[in-house]
Amino acid sequence: MKTTLHRPLALLLSLLLLLSMAACASDEKEPATDTTVHETESEQPEESGIAAFLDGAYSVKLIYASRAPFYEKELRVNVTDLLKDTTGVVPPTQSDAEAEGETRYDGPAILIGETSYEESQSVYRELGENNACIRLIGNKLVLACCNEDTSTKVLIALRELLAKHATKDKIVLTEDWNTEIDITFNADGNATFDSTDLSQSAPLPTELMGKAYDAGQGSSLYIRSGAVRATFDTVCEALAENGMKLYTSNAIGNNLFITYVTKTQIAHVMYLPNVKEVRTAIDKRGEGADGFALTGLSGENTYQSVTSPCMTLVEIESADWPGGLSMIFKLSDGRFFVIDSGIGGRKDNDGSSSGWIWASLAKHADDPNNIRVAAWLITHTHSDHAGGLVDMARGWYENSEGRHSVMPKNCTEIITIEKLIYNQPANMSKFGRAGWIGEIIEAFDIKEVVKAHPGQELWFADLKLTVYTTQDLLVEVDSSIDDLNEYSVVTMIEFNGKRILSLGDADPKNNAMSAKLYQNELKADVIQVAHHGYGDTGAKEVNELCNPDIVLWPVAKDEMVNANCKQKEINKIFLSKENYAPHGGNITFDSNWNCTLIPNAELLEMIPTCDCGCGKKSSTAT
Repeated sequence: MKTTLHRPLALLLSLLLLLSMAACASDEKEPATDTTVHETESEQPEESGIAAFLDGAYSVKLIYASRAPFYEKELRVNVTDLLKDTTGVVPPTQSDAEAEGETRYDGPAILIGETSYEESQSVYRELGENNACIRLIGNKLVLACCNEDTSTKVLIALRELLAKHATKDKIVLTEDWNTEIDITFNADGNATFDSTDLSQSAPLPTELMGKAYDAGQGSSLYIRSGAVRATFDTVCEALAENGMKLYTSNAIGNNLFITYVTKTQIAHVMYLPNVKEVRTAIDKRGEGADGFALTGLSGENTYQSVTSPCMTLVEIESADWPGGLSMIFKLSDGRFFVIDSGIGGRKDNDGSSSGWIWASLAKHADDPNNIRVAAWLITHTHSDHAGGLVDMARGWYENSEGRHSVMPKNCTEIITIEKLIYNQPANMSKFGRAGWIGEIIEAFDIKEVVKAHPGQELWFADLKLTVYTTQDLLVEVDSSIDDLNEYSVVTMIEFNGKRILSLGDADPKNNAMSAKLYQNELKADVIQVAHHGYGDTGAKEVNELCNPDIVLWPVAKDEMVNANCKQKEINKIFLSKENYAPHGGNITFDSNWNCTLIPNAELLEMIPTCDCGCGKKSSTAT
């Protein structure tokens, strides 16, 4: 079965309605000692159904599995909070475990997760690996999910149902909900998306969206302050009523994210309860440099595993620069996912890291003449993060000074980049690199360009990328943009059984916002230390919330003890952790997270012979 997520609210109320009917028809009374569930027969509405909530009292219980996985426990907490926010009253909850001598509760209930009730069991027997559903069976509303992603979809669907049918005084589940919504999700865990009936464009309800800002690259950002969830619901409903179609939705902690689309527009709506804001980013939809692409749904991520995955932290050093950033993930389907590309545009002999980036890709590629990059993420366009890729785009393979040695002349033909991901401020000309992204898109003929927004999820073979923080969350926090580090894209990566927090050069404002919004969702196994460890203790709270086992320092090892640097304060958090800083080569973690240092000289010698037109290997490169 399939859903659009605009109809799920109907099912939940329908279930509760049937539950109420069953409760009213039954001769069996609640034990006198049970004061959490109240009969409301005198207040029943005329329509056939169950009054789940009426006149300040619930006629249903939330029942959860006594032995539940963590995502079902989170769902229980979130559903409880959602019903409390909707009605102002905490719903009664209890475990499905029966105490000795206790009569099993069989009245109207919302069953959360795989409880011992037959209604739950019947749903889970049919539930696919990546499925989730909301289903009314008898007088039980079953909320079923199989992992963290699908539990989020259930919560979003339930929120949509309540937003449409519930009020502060009454939640009624009616039978006609079953005709209004089919509540089982697709196998990919997302709502059904059919692009054939998209409207060309839709008028924006700007009067509801708040103050407008230029977000760069033809995008706009709207900020509605003092917002509550009803504000978020109103904006979403207005976009849908004006002709936009729901594409996907997500929740990270208490934050809700929904994306709507037309043929020419993409709207990203963000509800941020910890700062009481609704922010809406509007992008132009198009191909290549003419607009932005959709992120893709998990069900579209089909692939065949052909190789063992690994992750490499590339050494980025030069004669006058102590560190830059590039992380290369070899996916199990043979492609790569890359974050940043190190230094470019330097004038000294050893000034660009473009050759080292290519050498690292070629070292791990199945075919060094055909390097396929599923996606390249640029956290921000400082030269020590985006410069290497810009140099590749310009074809600076080698000159008389020996710079860019070992990089092939026809690099843009050897490397295929399927997706470019970035988000940069509007006034890039202030930093003298406004055209860098355009150069990359044109040189590599990239068709799919994704503008990163908080809450987005992207899948690349066995790697999942979730966007946490971008400039969307920082506009108006500081009225001036003095440093691009303020707007680094912060992401969470799930790969090889680990959660990896990638911070780019996130500065104190960026880190403070991440900590405020995401809190425990920042927990990860691996962290890439922000700004090469040079950042001040504004990163302390993020680092403590992350509490990783493995720490990656994208900086020359000698610089970690530089008295002018501030790593000493940050490193106090990591004293008992495994710390890695590449020096004289790359650090590669295999599929079991065992690490190997590959010296630069050895790396160059290990690159397979190819017909790619490589430049002469100069002494400065080795």
